[in-house]
Amino acid sequence: MPVAKKPSYDELEQRVQELERKKEMLEANLNRYELAINASEEGIWDFDPRTSDAHVSSRWLNMLGYEEGELQASYDTWLELLHPDDRPGAENAIKDFLEHPTNLLSIEFRMRTKKGDWRWVHSKGKVYEKDARGNVSRIVGTHVDITERHRLEIDLRTTRFCFEKASIGIYRIAPNGNILDVNRQAALNLGYTVEEMRGMTLFDIDPNVSEREYVEIWKILREKGMNHFERVHRRKDGTETAVEITTNLLEYDGQQFSIAFVVDINNRKKVVEEKEKLQRQLLQAQKMEAVGLLASGIAHDFNNMLSVVLGNAELATLDLETGQNIRHHLERIQNTALRSSGLVRQLLAFARKQTIQPIVLDINYTIANMLNVLRRLIGENIDLKWLPGHEPGKVMLDPSQVDQILANLMVNAKDAINGAGNVTIETSRVEIDTAYCETHYWFKPGSYVMLSVSDSGHGMDKDTQNKIFEPFFTTKEIGRGTGLGLATVYGIVKQNKGFIHVYSEIGQGTIFKIYFPITDVASKKIKSEILTEAPLKGCETVLIVEDDEGILELSETILGRLGYTVITAKTPDQAIKEAQAYTKKIDLLLSDVVMPSMNGRELAQRLEEIIPGIKCLYMSGYTANVIAHHGVLDQGINFLPKPFTAKDLARKVRDALGD
Repeated sequence: MPVAKKPSYDELEQRVQELERKKEMLEANLNRYELAINASEEGIWDFDPRTSDAHVSSRWLNMLGYEEGELQASYDTWLELLHPDDRPGAENAIKDFLEHPTNLLSIEFRMRTKKGDWRWVHSKGKVYEKDARGNVSRIVGTHVDITERHRLEIDLRTTRFCFEKASIGIYRIAPNGNILDVNRQAALNLGYTVEEMRGMTLFDIDPNVSEREYVEIWKILREKGMNHFERVHRRKDGTETAVEITTNLLEYDGQQFSIAFVVDINNRKKVVEEKEKLQRQLLQAQKMEAVGLLASGIAHDFNNMLSVVLGNAELATLDLETGQNIRHHLERIQNTALRSSGLVRQLLAFARKQTIQPIVLDINYTIANMLNVLRRLIGENIDLKWLPGHEPGKVMLDPSQVDQILANLMVNAKDAINGAGNVTIETSRVEIDTAYCETHYWFKPGSYVMLSVSDSGHGMDKDTQNKIFEPFFTTKEIGRGTGLGLATVYGIVKQNKGFIHVYSEIGQGTIFKIYFPITDVASKKIKSEILTEAPLKGCETVLIVEDDEGILELSETILGRLGYTVITAKTPDQAIKEAQAYTKKIDLLLSDVVMPSMNGRELAQRLEEIIPGIKCLYMSGYTANVIAHHGVLDQGINFLPKPFTAKDLARKVRDALGD
């Protein structure tokens, strides 16, 4: 047997150097692997199932909040960190893997962190080594923290569940109108299946929306991030239903789409319509009740007045036959007729249909001009104080209505005081803002003149305050009031777009605050009409056109006695013929407004062609809305409301003629 040749020293040296190079390469590779493991987002573990020994990477420890050396890695340690609900499943998965090592180990479970909270982990492993007997001696694997992914999956499942089970329709719509997805309720509302609607567009279910409107909806959506509106959607069977839509803009992976929440409000609208119908019926019933109350009150007062008129007319006739003086009876008839006229004016004011000629007034000047008359109304035992505000502003009002308001409030205050006391009239400028209107819903924001009337009377309780503006409601004794005074004030205020507020307490007096909108037009100073002047005479020619024979004869007689030359006509056609036949100048047309063949305005226009420059004075017993329909109540038009006295007619004729 040949003897092996021993290697030389040089050969041994060469082998040693080669082993050193391999060692360095292995150490370098090991360092690279270690760096890669530590830099990885995955935690690395190395497990020997025979001894239960384990080695883990720093990333594995960091995922649970530990630093190196703080946790002894072993199979038992891993089991202790598992969530109790997940431990049986994890142990069974390890057992199955060891019995069938050809499979890939894959488990999800929760592990407790150093802080005590739980993190979801996905663990994967494979067999790395086996011993001589074929038993698994080494398993290498990774741990990945999937907590956020797990939460996202739960959120997605929850969102999808809510999407599918929501009781309102939910749409996902592309900017071009394509329906990307809908939930079951959306399809059910319109009678489609979910699959059918996924192939449709918004224009299929809302045929009334134009492309321009849709572009505007998306413009608002992009600017504000959401939009809210109502539309009408068409069902599969062709019927339509009202819907309320709230859309939100979402963006994912560079693409925009809207999430639309659609609520069917058809039943709600029907309920609202039914409620409004019932409300209208209730209001109609209340109106009929008010009409019945008005009719009862009017019948009572007018029957009393007519009894006085008829009785005194009969007595005057009897006294005339016996040669006795009938002046007393005639005065009673005249006074009662004036009271009847006043009652009519109160009713019209209450109904807000009083014929008015509003002009721009300096409220301070107008009230100051009435003070002497108001003092006589309340008597000498009541002290009247006047506190005018500094430039409270101008208002658009009929001067006679200012008289009515203050006269009614003065009489009301006088009755409340019932003896000595004081009444204060005050004006000021106030600004009503939106915040105030939120708690006082009957007000509107703006600038107002506030007219306040306060008294030191006995005051009112809350129940009385709630009724004081009702027609014919009165706390006075029988025969001392009609119950229309404050109802008249309320009607005038509302007719002029104002507001009224009352504050009162028992024993503390009452304050009425009235608010009229301020106007910027130049004011006109007007004297109070509570006091009338003596009839003014004239010598001009007046053409009277009136289809009521009694009014025509009365007007002719009054103006004839005042020195006017009077021409009369019962119809507009007759008036035109009279004007054409009259050879001298006709100075004034005094015409009724509402007549069968031609209204007063049309007649005046025809006569202007015949008699250029003729002056006009209109008269009527109709309410304001009827007269306005015939074009008479314009600014600067001369108007005489019926009924009128001889003094009223004389003054209005002189005003119309320009003197």
